[in-house]
Amino acid sequence: MFEGVLANNLFKISIIDDSVLLKDYLFYVLKSEVAQDYIQKQMYGLAMPALNFDTVGNFSVPVPSIEEQHQIIKQIEEEKKIVDECKRMIKIQEQKIKDRIDLLWETDNHEK
Repeated sequence: MFEGVLANNLFKISIIDDSVLLKDYLFYVLKSEVAQDYIQKQMYGLAMPALNFDTVGNFSVPVPSIEEQHQIIKQIEEEKKIVDECKRMIKIQEQKIKDRIDLLWETDNHEK
């Protein structure tokens, strides 16, 4: 299904057959909490934590149909857009609060 190259600080995975597994789907699976937890638990070494290819190769990736993978990717990307917009709105509101507080200080300093 996939092959890869491994170093203690670099890991490349190449999808052999993209009619079975989509790269974006694999990306989201590997970013998932389950995958990240597995990777963290399998790492060894203190100064330069590392993995070996067998450990990574033993991680089971759920592989639904291509249609379902496309649907999952679409849903994740739509939700990410919502999150990004919310983050943008938070920044705007935080700036408004900062500007208002700054204005209060300016008003207070002018009255003295």
